[in-house]
Amino acid sequence: MALSIWELKGAEVEIAAALGCEGFPSEGDFPLIKIRDANGDEIDQGVFWVRERGAIARVELHLHGGKGVKQAFANHLKAQGWKSSSLHCTASYKRFLKAASPLAARAWYALASGGSFVLREALQAMPPSQRKKEARRILSYSYWAQILECPPAVVLAGPPNAGKSTLFNAWLGRRRVVVSPHPGTTRDCVEASIVLGKGDDAFEVRLVDTAGIWDEAVGDDSRAIGQSRQALREAWRIVWVLDASVMSRVPWEEGEGGQGEREFLVLNKCDIGSAWSPPGVVACRGSALTNGAAMAEELERCLLNSVGVPPANPAKILLETSVRETLQAWASD
Repeated sequence: MALSIWELKGAEVEIAAALGCEGFPSEGDFPLIKIRDANGDEIDQGVFWVRERGAIARVELHLHGGKGVKQAFANHLKAQGWKSSSLHCTASYKRFLKAASPLAARAWYALASGGSFVLREALQAMPPSQRKKEARRILSYSYWAQILECPPAVVLAGPPNAGKSTLFNAWLGRRRVVVSPHPGTTRDCVEASIVLGKGDDAFEVRLVDTAGIWDEAVGDDSRAIGQSRQALREAWRIVWVLDASVMSRVPWEEGEGGQGEREFLVLNKCDIGSAWSPPGVVACRGSALTNGAAMAEELERCLLNSVGVPPANPAKILLETSVRETLQAWASD
């Protein structure tokens, strides 16, 4: 059983020299090799596995020895000019292991495996004008780093008894908050993590159910509305839920919202009847009680259209501050 696992990244010739090999093994081969120091003394033997080939190769080495061998091999690599990976890389690998969505896993793994640094080296080799253009293009994806580092809030808001909690539960696919026909049932903001999108590009957001906003609220209800307004200020996207069966206040006509590109209007309870139609673009109409899953699916499409598509290469989601700052400098040259 291996007691020490190493990953080496660099040019193939440099890795082969460090391991005392004439070259890399054929694909699918996992040879047992002997590691020797500069004097020819054997340090240890282990299994050699090529993970990636190319300009920047990546190999995995499983050694058998204990702590002394680990230090001896580390000294051997240091003598040849090798540098150990940073603690930041280790931290990013932990983020990869804890990733809650496919896109987060891809982006954090790209950073942990050095993808961001390879990207920076590729840009550095470009002519200045091309480098500036490419840096600006990559920086246009910066908002994805913010989304992955701290999943943003999609806030369900609107007047009491409009069906926010019913839509929230339908979106989650399970009952999470109390649903009641009485105004003021939801007093505290309730949130749950959901994943938007499908496949490798799916990412995590926080779905937040808020207390209904109404002018007559007092006491605990008034404090709950204060929490709702705070959630609106901090929201990444806002879904206004209005009751189609009863004439309702339109939030942006009373200073609660602006119906901008980050806000979406839902007309709920259409199964009861349609007493009115609010001004503006209605993103979704229906009944969260009888067809909530379909409404959630339609809203998900709206949210995805509003954010765009992440880069195909996850290394272009710049989670590493130093790489981002370097590209910002190149973009402004």
